Amino acid sequence: MLLQMCRTHCMLYPYFPSLQCAAFPVSTRLSTAADWARAMYDSTTKQVSLSFHSRNTAWLDAPGAVLHLVITGSTGCAAASWTVAVSPVWFTWIAPKSSASNEWIAHLHNNASAPANVTALLFDGVSVATRPSLPFSIRAGAHLVLVFNASHPKQRGGLFTIAASTSAGTVGNGARVPDTQLPMEVWPHSTDCPVPGVNQSNWESLITHGLDTVYYSKDNFNKSCGVDLVATIEKLATQMTQGTEARFFVDSKAAAMNMSSGALGLISAVMLADEDDGQIDATMRQTLSAALAVQDTHPGLLTYQGGKTSRNDGAYAGVCDIQGMDYYVAACAPTITFTIAPVFLEGAYAYVWMAAM
Repeated sequence: MLLQMCRTHCMLYPYFPSLQCAAFPVSTRLSTAADWARAMYDSTTKQVSLSFHSRNTAWLDAPGAVLHLVITGSTGCAAASWTVAVSPVWFTWIAPKSSASNEWIAHLHNNASAPANVTALLFDGVSVATRPSLPFSIRAGAHLVLVFNASHPKQRGGLFTIAASTSAGTVGNGARVPDTQLPMEVWPHSTDCPVPGVNQSNWESLITHGLDTVYYSKDNFNKSCGVDLVATIEKLATQMTQGTEARFFVDSKAAAMNMSSGALGLISAVMLADEDDGQIDATMRQTLSAALAVQDTHPGLLTYQGGKTSRNDGAYAGVCDIQGMDYYVAACAPTITFTIAPVFLEGAYAYVWMAAM
């Protein structure tokens, strides 16, 4: 199978052993082979990250199946091939420890029934030392947290890649650098306007309860609160002290506006969709196009979409930088997550914790 990468999307193609990328005919495109695909490239580290979702598992299950990757650009093309193998060792999360250091944390899980030995770790294509020190072994069914230093600072929204050499094969991952602050976000009633300087008492009520991030669409905020959302964020960027500022989730209309770096720093993510995973359909590519548009306008902004179905949530994960999953604990809301007992208040935390394990 061959995967052709271009700026707006990537498509899967059948495998032609003698194929030369410069002569590849567009007419042979198989648009149904992948539900979506997203490619990212860092010109400094020369690293490429590719993620995609396909419901056609025949190529994945075939012995010795080969994935061919062709990267096209204005200066030409490059190609690579590798044998497809599903590793029982996974990176379940990778994140910078803080924005003030080059220290990162990675979580490895061994899903196999036998121990796995890890002999090397590459970050952005460069070998790094880890704590605990390499090599080490991960027991069957166990996990391990690694700490390491990147060779250079990474900016939010920039590409990072990571790969580990293990006795079960090589496992890797790549994504855009996440925010180091964990937002505690609310979706307020339209007229609540819980933003410093707009409705100060409502804002103070939020932070009293440990909430620091507010979602508003640009049009809703402008109409309901009587001031412009982007102008308000710009004003707050000049007034807030680092670590105490209000933060925002905004919509794509707000994200399309010109903003200062200070204002962009107050935006945790751009919310592009909510509960859009009821079906596996064209919604995936539509949201991906919106995510790429945000990235083009403001490379440091992350994108978010919320999910509602456990069955489809993983198929959507990767379209945006952050994938959500509903877990209702409010008395007025049903739980979309299947349960055999009443949900409990700590369930949302436990859900994320189990996903990481």
